[in-house]
Amino acid sequence: MTELVDLSGGDIAIAPGWDDLPALDLAGIGTHYAPGAGLEHLRQTIAGIYNCASTENVVVTTGASAGLTSIFAALRQLGNTALIPQCAYPGFSASLRMLGMGASRYTIEDGEFMPPITERPACVVVNSPLNPTGEEIPSATVDGIVRYCARTGAAVVIDSVYDALNSGGSRAGNLFASRVSNTFEVSSLSKSLAMAGWRLGYVISDKKSCEMVARSHYALAMSASLPAQHFARSILHRPDLPMWRGQLAAAIQARRKDVTSRFARFGVACTGGVTPFAWMDLQPLGLTAEVFCRAAARGGVVCVASGNAFTGHASTFIRVNLAAAEEEVFARAMDWIERLFAAVAARRATCEGS
Repeated sequence: MTELVDLSGGDIAIAPGWDDLPALDLAGIGTHYAPGAGLEHLRQTIAGIYNCASTENVVVTTGASAGLTSIFAALRQLGNTALIPQCAYPGFSASLRMLGMGASRYTIEDGEFMPPITERPACVVVNSPLNPTGEEIPSATVDGIVRYCARTGAAVVIDSVYDALNSGGSRAGNLFASRVSNTFEVSSLSKSLAMAGWRLGYVISDKKSCEMVARSHYALAMSASLPAQHFARSILHRPDLPMWRGQLAAAIQARRKDVTSRFARFGVACTGGVTPFAWMDLQPLGLTAEVFCRAAARGGVVCVASGNAFTGHASTFIRVNLAAAEEEVFARAMDWIERLFAAVAARRATCEGS
C-alpha cells in the first residue's frame, strides 16, 4: 500500500542535514527544566540577531504557536479581541479561542489597512510573509496600522516565521520598530532551522512585555525543551549557516518552479513568495478544495490543506507544502495531482464539446 504523502502541515524535510554536529551531551545537559524565559546563551544569540538591547528582550518558547498564545494571554487585559488578516494562519484564531478571546478580520485594499468596526482590540496581528499566500505587508499598510494603534492603544503582534526561514531575521519587525510602543514579534527556530519536531520559537519585545509573556508561557508549557535549545544554539553559531539557508531556499524555489511549470497548462497558478508553500487556485479546473481533498483522500496518495482553513473566501484554493517530503516521495505526490488535473481537464473538454 502506498504511504500517504502529507503536504498539509509546516514541516521542513528537504533541508541539508547537520550530520557533522557533535552529539549532544545529554548527561551534561541534564533532564531538568530550562529557565522559564529560555537558556541565557540562546537568548543572547537571538538578541544579537535582532540587535536587541539585552537578553531581557527575548523569551524562548515551545514553538512559535506557544509564543503567540503566550502573547495573546499577556495582552488580554487590553481587550477580548484581536484583529487578524482576512486570509490567515488558522493557529491565530485557535489560540484566541482557547483563551476565550475573539478574532475579527481586517482587509487590505490597494495597500490601505481596513479594520472592521469592533470594540477596541487588544492587538493587530501582522503576518509577513503571509501564510499561505507569501504576500509581504505593503509600507502603506504599515502606516495605517501604526495610525490605528496610536488611536486605539492596540498592540502589534508580528508573526515573521517565514521571514526568519529565509533571512534568519525579520523585515516586518523593522518596519514597526520605534513606531508602535507596544510591539511583539514571534518567530520560529523550528522552521528556520528545520527542526519542527523539536518545537522551538521565541518572542521579541521590551523587558516588561517579555516578563509578561514569560509568565504566560510558564503557565502554558513551563519551558521550552532543554536539549532543543542547546541544539539550536550550536547551529546558530555555525559559520556555514547562511550557506545552508541559501541551499534550503534554492531547493524550495526549484520545487516551486517545477510545480508552477507542471500545472500552468491547466491554468492553475502557484504563488507563495518566499514561504515553503504553493498557494493554488483550482478554479480554472472547476474544482473546489473540498472536492480535491475528497478525491485525494480516496486515492490515499496525498493530503494538502484546504483554503477554507485560512479564510472563508478561498473555497477553490489549496495550500501545498513544497518542503515537507523527500524528492522521490514529493515527485510521486505531484505526479498524482498532475494526473488528476489532466483527467478533470479532459472531462471538462469533453463536456464542453458535446
